[in-house]
Amino acid sequence: MLERVKRLEASGVIKKYLALLDREQTGFGLLAIIIISLSLHQISSLQQVKERLVILDEVLECYQLTGDVDFMLKVAVRDMPSYTAFINDKLSSIPGIQNIRTSFVLDTLKSTTTLRLKPE
Repeated sequence: MLERVKRLEASGVIKKYLALLDREQTGFGLLAIIIISLSLHQISSLQQVKERLVILDEVLECYQLTGDVDFMLKVAVRDMPSYTAFINDKLSSIPGIQNIRTSFVLDTLKSTTTLRLKPE
């Protein structure tokens, strides 16, 4: 087993090791999924929007999407005042963002980082 892990590390399949923290126990009790649409005339600033989104501490995950929306963010904050400050002070200040829609997570049914690999 250790030899397989070493091969996966050497080939770059294993990127890094980390500890998964309990979000709620660390004080980040509010989890939100945020959908962002850009202004059509601001698509030229797409790279700048990406750069601004990924440096925000509250953003746990950021995906650029196809279809009607441009980005989906998974955001963790301490509470509603922290969320309000995040939207008003950080997200809304990024040029090119036209629409921000938020859904709050009521319950997590599945959350994993596991990928099933074929046995060797």
